[in-house]
Amino acid sequence: MEALTPLWRIFCIVGGLHIGTDVSHRETLIFLACTVGALSQVLFALVKFIFTSAIDTDIFSRADLLSCCVLLLFGQRFHLLLIWARHLFIIFDCSLKMGFFAEISIFVTNWGTTISWSGHISIRCASLTSHTMGRKIIGLLGSPLEQGNTAKLLDQALLGARDAGCDVDRIVVPNMDFEPCMEMMLCKEHETCQMEDDMTPMYGKIREVDSLIIGTPVMTMGIPGKLKGFMDRFQVFFMAKYVRKHPMVDRSIRSRRRALFISISGMDLPEVFDGAKMTVRAFLDIIDCAYWDELLVRDMDTIRDIATRPDLLKAAYDKGHELGRLLVEESGTGGFSGQT
Repeated sequence: MEALTPLWRIFCIVGGLHIGTDVSHRETLIFLACTVGALSQVLFALVKFIFTSAIDTDIFSRADLLSCCVLLLFGQRFHLLLIWARHLFIIFDCSLKMGFFAEISIFVTNWGTTISWSGHISIRCASLTSHTMGRKIIGLLGSPLEQGNTAKLLDQALLGARDAGCDVDRIVVPNMDFEPCMEMMLCKEHETCQMEDDMTPMYGKIREVDSLIIGTPVMTMGIPGKLKGFMDRFQVFFMAKYVRKHPMVDRSIRSRRRALFISISGMDLPEVFDGAKMTVRAFLDIIDCAYWDELLVRDMDTIRDIATRPDLLKAAYDKGHELGRLLVEESGTGGFSGQT
């Protein structure tokens, strides 16, 4: 289901609108509602050219959609088979998201399109004649202001990394729906958390990412609560590394994992970043990612708007570009230049 293009999915959905003779009126309405809902989503995605929003939907919704379409086509005779198919579909998809399958890359140069499948599909229009596998950098935004000063610095760093040849992703942590660590201790024996929320897919993403850029303001001499809660939930990694002695991050990628820390503070105090840096360093140690470099901006109460300081925006871009350059360079040599 994941590998189908939006146009092919529309064809499959429309083709499934034949109503089986043994489907009740109530079931018919439910199946039609699910199918039409998916159809409208795909059509909207095509209009907006946001292909991934039509494909990378919630796993259970996609499994239910698959069942609905087949039931509409064949009726209840395949009900039991569909239940098992739905479970297998969910298990297979979750396996992809946990990184149990290798990444599959298909490059279609005559269409100028790159399709990359690693548990989800991203289709990017480009004019490509050659390609080397891109390194992945995730930017974590700790500020709730998506267009604020911290976000502007983080975006410049991510732009630099992208220009260096890396794939980048920006995660706004305050927009995520999750609870803080409740010490349920399932992670003491398992590589996951007992609470299932927006943190669940984060473990796989952080496990596989090549490098991180963390952008956050200082609040009460530390990092914002939502970002702190995000980091605390990585007890999953802590237990694996320090209790079971089997780190979740594969040895083959540990050496290239680096982090750039970007932070701003309203006050102009020499020790204002000490608390935030201690927390970030502890988090990075837990996830096997070296504290590589930093950009710390004091006295934002005076500066007010970071856009008035192009030198700082350029510094963020340059550091992000260097982080990306090192990753791209090492992708051909396997080397590691160490921390700065």
